[in-house]
Amino acid sequence: HIGNAAENERFGIPPLNMDDNGQGFRTFDGRMVGKVTSWPCGLAIAATWSEVDMKRWAVALAEEFKVKGANVLLGPGVNVH
Repeated sequence: HIGNAAENERFGIPPLNMDDNGQGFRTFDGRMVGKVTSWPCGLAIAATWSEVDMKRWAVALAEEFKVKGANVLLGPGVNVH
């Protein structure tokens, strides 16, 4: 993960495992290299005007990050082509 924050038992806050790339899970772990999805940026999905596709993209992205142990996604990506 790119960043971590320890849990705070007093306030019931779980540990945070942060990753910063909404276009694909960024990893330095050799076991995961080649096993991540390259996602289109949120702006590209929004440009489809499809609520169904937006939800499918968001659910799939979240599931991949969760499986890989991240529970916080930092910052959006921008399509500047």
